[in-house]
Amino acid sequence: MECSVATIYEVASIKQLAREAISHSVKVDTELMAEIVKDTDQHIDGFMQQMSGVFLTCHAGDALLGFVIIKDFWNLSDLYVSPTEQGNGIGRMLLKKAMQICQAQEEGRSIRCNSSLNAVGFYKRMGFVDFQTDYPFPDYVVPLGTSRLREGVF
Repeated sequence: MECSVATIYEVASIKQLAREAISHSVKVDTELMAEIVKDTDQHIDGFMQQMSGVFLTCHAGDALLGFVIIKDFWNLSDLYVSPTEQGNGIGRMLLKKAMQICQAQEEGRSIRCNSSLNAVGFYKRMGFVDFQTDYPFPDYVVPLGTSRLREGVF
């Protein structure tokens, strides 16, 4: 397995992997699922235009196994792993590598995410904690954040 910076040539494959992971893992109605897919597509396209932060993919040979996007080195907007590869450490590897890059950019800054319900356990195992906000979130989203990035924490 190898992690590398995402390229424009991978966008279609990345979007397809996200659709598969969302339909497999996120338990919401069809209308909301379509919104999540559309939002994810916009995150991917937007990052490829702005290029501010970290966008990594993980491959085994030609097979795309997963990807992570951390915008502006603090906003974890997307982390998806192929449904056939979930539970094999790919998400952990992607997140660790992305967080190391963020740490090198801005030591001590926390990373936040709005986790789907099915991913809360994963993020908490990775050191994320509940994060309080001043604005309400839908029932299917849990705001989480790292307390601070420090050398060796992840």
